[in-house]
Amino acid sequence: MENKISKQWYVLAVVILVGYLVYLLSPILTPFAVGALLAYLFDPLADKLEELKLNRTLSVTLVFLVISLIVFGVALILIPALERQISSFISNLPLYFEWLRQNISPWLQSTFGIQTDIFNYWNVSELVSIGGHPADQHAVQHRPRQPLRRHW
Repeated sequence: MENKISKQWYVLAVVILVGYLVYLLSPILTPFAVGALLAYLFDPLADKLEELKLNRTLSVTLVFLVISLIVFGVALILIPALERQISSFISNLPLYFEWLRQNISPWLQSTFGIQTDIFNYWNVSELVSIGGHPADQHAVQHRPRQPLRRHW
């Protein structure tokens, strides 16, 4: 019985050690894992192209070219949409904070006794217009311009 318990502790220690090593090596192992996943997912498509009398190199090249074009096309569609969403969110941020100030702040104070002075501390429209804390407004507007440096 004692041998079985010590073996279980040994197996648990090995699993924890291997898990910790995988965690430490994750920046190195990630590209290999992504490559293995792509190979696993798209190997059947390359096999079908081989059945159509294309050699393996051409099949794999064609599959990854099509996948790259699809990813590029999706990025071309999603990036402008994401930019519009973020821009809309930032421009509506003062309205969101005003709603919080009018609706959530009194509820938090009456229900939990939480003081919500933070909603009154900053003028959110100033934050959105200058991109920082209102106290930094003078520093932001009067900062001298630095010449662009080339890093190549």
